[in-house]
Amino acid sequence: MKKWLIYALIFIAPLIFFTDLTRNPYYFQIVLLNISVIFLWGIYLLDGLRKKKTVLFSTPLDKPLLIFLLLAIVSWLHSFFLSHPGFAQNGLYISFHPELKLSIFSEGSRNFLFLLVNWFLVYYAAIFFLEKKEFVWKVIRLSYFTAVVASVYGILQYFSIELIWPKVLNPFGGRCVSTFGNPNFLSPFLVLVLPLTFTEYLLSEKKNMRLFYFLINFILFWALICTMTRSSWLGLFLGLLYLFFNLARYQKVFIQKNKARLGLLLSLFILFAIFSPRSKVTGYAPSVIERLTEIKEAKKATYGPLHQRFLIWFCAWEMVKERFLLGKGWGTFELFYPFYQGKYLFWERYESFRTHANNAHNEILEIISQTGVIGLGIFLWLWITFYRWVHSLYKYPLETKEKMLVFAISAGITAFLVDNILNVSLHFAIPAFFFFWYLGILANFAIQREKNSGINLSLKNKTWLVSLILLFFVLLIVNNARFFLAEIHYFNGFKFNRQNRLLEAKKELETAHQYHRLEVNNNYELGNTYARLGEQAKAIWAYKEALAANLGYDEIYYNLAVVSLYSGKVEEAIKNYQQALYINPLSREAYLSLGNLYLRQPEKYLEKGIKVYDRVVELDPLHKESWNNLGYLYLKNNQPEKAINCFREALRIDPNFELARRNLSTIEQKNRK
Repeated sequence: MKKWLIYALIFIAPLIFFTDLTRNPYYFQIVLLNISVIFLWGIYLLDGLRKKKTVLFSTPLDKPLLIFLLLAIVSWLHSFFLSHPGFAQNGLYISFHPELKLSIFSEGSRNFLFLLVNWFLVYYAAIFFLEKKEFVWKVIRLSYFTAVVASVYGILQYFSIELIWPKVLNPFGGRCVSTFGNPNFLSPFLVLVLPLTFTEYLLSEKKNMRLFYFLINFILFWALICTMTRSSWLGLFLGLLYLFFNLARYQKVFIQKNKARLGLLLSLFILFAIFSPRSKVTGYAPSVIERLTEIKEAKKATYGPLHQRFLIWFCAWEMVKERFLLGKGWGTFELFYPFYQGKYLFWERYESFRTHANNAHNEILEIISQTGVIGLGIFLWLWITFYRWVHSLYKYPLETKEKMLVFAISAGITAFLVDNILNVSLHFAIPAFFFFWYLGILANFAIQREKNSGINLSLKNKTWLVSLILLFFVLLIVNNARFFLAEIHYFNGFKFNRQNRLLEAKKELETAHQYHRLEVNNNYELGNTYARLGEQAKAIWAYKEALAANLGYDEIYYNLAVVSLYSGKVEEAIKNYQQALYINPLSREAYLSLGNLYLRQPEKYLEKGIKVYDRVVELDPLHKESWNNLGYLYLKNNQPEKAINCFREALRIDPNFELARRNLSTIEQKNRK
C-alpha cells in the first residue's frame, strides 16, 4: 500500500484536475498530496506502535530544518502580540481587533501546515520510505514520465490544441500551464527534472536508451520554452553550469568520454531556443528572443513583470524595517501586504500595478519579511550546509551512477532556488513537493539508506506521544477533506450567483462556511448574496467573517460600508470606506461614496470632504460632479475664489451642467454685491 501511495504522489497528484468541480481546478491536487503524505506517516507511526519501536535516520540538514520550523512557529505566535501600524489608521485597529487576530490565525496556521507537510514531512518521507535503491530509481523515473506527460500537454496547449478544457484558455497569453495551472509552477518542476534526465542521457551506454533520454530531454526543454518563464530559464542555465562544474571537478574522465554527446544536446538546446516557433494561442505570443529582450522596455516605460515585482519588494522591505528580528510572522505576508502598498500607488510607474500579493516573489524577501533576519540566517544556514554536504559526497563510497545522481539532483535544486529569486513556487503544493522530495532522495543516497540501519528508538514509554501525533494527523486529514468539500460548495454557490439563483447560492455558500469558516472568498461571496437578498444584518456578519479570514481586502470594507449605510449605520460606513481607501487609495468609487456621506454633514466633515473631492478630481479630472461638490465645500469653508475655479472647471467639462452654472451664478452675484 505504501508503494502505491508513493506512486500516486508522483504520478497522479501532479496530473489530475477537474474543470468544473472547484473554482481553482487544481485544488484536488493539493488535497490528494496532503492527505497522501500524512497517510504515509500515519502508516509508519502505526507500524511503530505495533512493534513498540521505530527507526530514525539523521542527515546534516536536520538541525537547520527543525530550527527553521520552530522559528516559523515562534514568529507566527509573536505576530499575535504585535501592534500592526497598518491597522491603526483612523482608529480602526480597535474596531477590527478580533478579526485581526483571527486573520493571523487563519493565514499563519494555513502556511505553517504547508511548511510542515509540503516541506518537512515530504523531505523525510523520501528518506524514511524509499528503503531500497531499486525502488528509489523507480520513483525517480516515474517522475520523468510525469514530466513528459505534463510537457506534452503543455506543448499542445502552446499550439492551441486543448485536450481537457472545453475550449482553449489563455489566462497567461500563449504561455502553457499544462496540469499545473500556472506556467510559473510547471517550469520549476521541469528545471528540477532536466539535470537528471540530462545526466541519464550521458550515462546511457545502449543506443536505444540514449535515444530515449535524448527525446525526453528534448520534450522537457521544449515545454520549458513554452512556459516562457525567464527565471526558470536562468535557473536551468545556472543549474547546468553547476552540474558541469561538479562533473569537471570530480568526474573528468567521464566528461572527456562524453564530450560529443554533451555538445550535441547543448547545441540542440541553444538552436531550439533561438528558432523555436511562437505560440498559436491568440494574445501575447513572443519568440524566445523577444521574451528575453523585452525587459529593455523597463528603461523607457513601466514594464509589468519587473515593476510589479519592484512594488512587492518595496512593501516587503517595509515589513523588514518594521520587524527586523522576527518579521511580521510566518504565513502573514499576504495578510499584511495590502497595508504597505498604498503609498507607492501614487508613484506614476506603480499606479497600475496594485495587487494582492500572496508571496514576495523573491525567496530572500519572503523569508526575512515573515521571520526576520533570524529566520533568514537559519534559511541560509540550511543551504550552506546543503552545498558543503554535496561537495563532501565525492569522498563517500557511492557508485559512480549514484554520485552522478547526487550532482544532478543538486543541480536541479540549484536551478529551482535560482528560479525562486523571482518566483514563488516553493510556496505552492506541487512544485514544492517535488523540490523537497528530490532533496530527500539526495539525502537518501548520501546517507546510504539501503545499508543504513538507522537509530533504534523504543516506543514503550512513548505510546501516548505517538498517539497524540496520530490524532493530529487524523485531524489534518479531516481538515483537508472538509476544506475540499467547502471548495466544492463555494464554487457551486459562486456559479449560482452568476446565474442569479440567489437562494440556491445562499444554501451552497452557507454549507461551505460550515465546512470551512475562515475562507475569505466564500465568506465574501456569502456576504454579497445576503446583500442582494436584502438580508443586511446577515450580510454584515458574513463580511466580518471574510475579514476574520483575511483582513487585507479593500473590497470587503467597501461592501461592508455599503451595507452598513443601508442599515442606517452611517459612522460605521464612514469608517469602512476610510479603511478601504487606506488599502486602495486609488478607488474612485470609495472616494465618491465617502464624499457623499461627508456632504450630508458638511459642518462636521468639511476639511475631510475637501480632501476627498480633491483626490477624486486628481484621479478623474473630468468628473464634473466632483468639481461641483468640491466647489460647494470650498464655499462652505469661506474660500470663494477656489469655489469659483471648481464651478468653472465643471462647466468647462460640460457647458450644459446646470447645477454648476447655478452655483457659479449665485456666488458671482454675491461678489458683485
